[in-house]
Amino acid sequence: SLGCLPPTGDGGLMLCKAQKHHIPRAMRCCNDKPFCNLYLNTTLPPITTTSIP
Repeated sequence: SLGCLPPTGDGGLMLCKAQKHHIPRAMRCCNDKPFCNLYLNTTLPPITTTSIP
């Protein structure tokens, strides 16, 4: 299951709960209203490679 976990009792950062995927995915968390991340579209940055001399 995917979802955002609330911050810990000491005010820590929000955490994302997810499982490993064959194709990497990114997820954003928010906390300004219920289900605020329902319609967020996330993208991964492009992978850059260097050629071996």
